[in-house]
Amino acid sequence: KTFIIRGDNPQGRLGAFREILDKNGIRYGEAGAAGSLRAYNYQSGQEETILVQPEDLLISTYQPMSVLAQVLLEPEPELEDTLTYDITAWALPYAYGLKAYASRERMEPASPVKAVPYANTLENIRQPYAYLSEWSSMADARFLAALLQNGIKARFATGPFTVDGRQYEAGTLVFTLADNRK
Repeated sequence: KTFIIRGDNPQGRLGAFREILDKNGIRYGEAGAAGSLRAYNYQSGQEETILVQPEDLLISTYQPMSVLAQVLLEPEPELEDTLTYDITAWALPYAYGLKAYASRERMEPASPVKAVPYANTLENIRQPYAYLSEWSSMADARFLAALLQNGIKARFATGPFTVDGRQYEAGTLVFTLADNRK
């Protein structure tokens, strides 16, 4: 069995998901190449033919942490005891709101991936007007709380917008230099 997590999921959620896998020693990696297969869609609850993208994450159950991977990722666990608390909402793709699939086919990742902490990086910026931070996970809420505690003033976008060809959604945090001069 293989679990497929779409690589185009929001990066904050994907980063938090990878962190859980890393902390639990669950191996995963990128598909590396496109291919089609039959898989169960977590969102629709239906089996369908999907096209796996090279950047999609693959978690194979053929690994040392197979049992834990199945417990954390199984979309429809079969419970024998009807008095057992419903744990289906605990499957990580549901908990993190990720686009995900489960396939009976064995697929191995092309290359292992190391989770990197989600962070907005600032490279080659000269005299910016403002800094932007997308709002897509609880890590963003913690980031905002830390900034506010340190006296940084924040604004947020009330609608989607584009900067240098990159699309930002409503809720994106905006930190202007004018608001934060000290």
